[in-house]
Amino acid sequence: NKKIITLIMYPLKLRVTPSMRRTSSSSSASGSATNESSSEDTPLTLTVLGRYARGELPRKSELSDPNNPNIGELARDQTMVRRRIKPEEKAEFVPGRGLVGSEFAHIDEEEDPERPVHEERAILVQNLASYEALLQSEFRHCFEQPNDGSQSTSSLIDAILDDPSFGEQAIVKGADSSQLSVGDIFEVEGGLSQIKIELSSPRHTCYSVDQRCGTPYGMAGIHRYALTHSLGGWFGRILVGGELRDGMRLVRTAHPHPKWTLEYLSTALYCEGDRFDMVRSAASWNRSIEELQELSMIKQLGYDEWGEEVTRLLNKTERGGDSSSDSSSVSDTDSSTSDTDSEDDDDENGDEWVQEQPKKSDMDMSQQATETETNGAADEGTNTEAQEIMKCSENFHTSTNLFVPAPSEEKLSSGIGTERLADPEG
Repeated sequence: NKKIITLIMYPLKLRVTPSMRRTSSSSSASGSATNESSSEDTPLTLTVLGRYARGELPRKSELSDPNNPNIGELARDQTMVRRRIKPEEKAEFVPGRGLVGSEFAHIDEEEDPERPVHEERAILVQNLASYEALLQSEFRHCFEQPNDGSQSTSSLIDAILDDPSFGEQAIVKGADSSQLSVGDIFEVEGGLSQIKIELSSPRHTCYSVDQRCGTPYGMAGIHRYALTHSLGGWFGRILVGGELRDGMRLVRTAHPHPKWTLEYLSTALYCEGDRFDMVRSAASWNRSIEELQELSMIKQLGYDEWGEEVTRLLNKTERGGDSSSDSSSVSDTDSSTSDTDSEDDDDENGDEWVQEQPKKSDMDMSQQATETETNGAADEGTNTEAQEIMKCSENFHTSTNLFVPAPSEEKLSSGIGTERLADPEG
């Protein structure tokens, strides 16, 4: 009785680490995650399950402008199209450009000849554990085939390996986002290839993932869920070129920043802002300036959407301004389409921050606003806050060639809301 009374009188604040957000089985559904800390002498090892080149856009001739398609007219299977490289085919990766013979957004010279090659994004890798976690979430339906009688997890994994959904160039098993850190270096076991990969950043998922998976744009979509739970994969530099084959084992040979895992970094930079930041998937900082300075000193951190945002937030914080994002911040313009309020808890041991889960009403606000715009049924004086959020996100994404709410048929016919994503084909 005393315990019950105590809990009533002193309600506990929920302390949740990112690893607690998903069920523990998500990282071990098929033995995909390996805990390196269980044995200091055993380095973490990733096994290559599939390699992917940019695929041919299906039904290209049916598009109004085949060479410059609008996202509004692309079907799911026309977004981030990938072709699985056959086992007998060679997949050579070189520094800067990545996969030889297949161009992705980080080297889209056709679109912008002056644009530099983003060497920190030479390869996009997805973890099998991320797909396993998504199959255990409310987004399982995104990977199910309507006319396929077999819907078991193993059959869905097989289908994903043949036709992935995140624009990746490789899928690996052996770890999840809580075990991989910025600056990690991987080399092929046994010297079977000279390739050397350095992890540069998490993948900031973009709205192309919503388009590919058939989910709403905004807070209710899979892209926001993947960003919140760090399930989008990761980018890497090719330090030394070489071949990558299915079945090769990538051994981690350097682990310089164990605190800054994909999960920890994604959470700190993109999951602790106010609801406006969350709707826009914009960067913010609500921890100590010392930790932000620590992050800014990591030379391996990729610039796009990560290093540039750290620099902007640090400059703003040092000037005495609010470190939450403004309308000039980079958000869902993820060039990988080749792609909650909390309290500060600056733990010197690198333990995860402490936060309450976002309120459902806040998380649903963007979707409520989207439905209001699409159906045109809401009175002007109602849902004021939802309308403000939608207006904020509309203004932001229109300025970056993106449109948050799913466009209505009326808008599609008038051309509104069909703004082209940066490289919608991936």
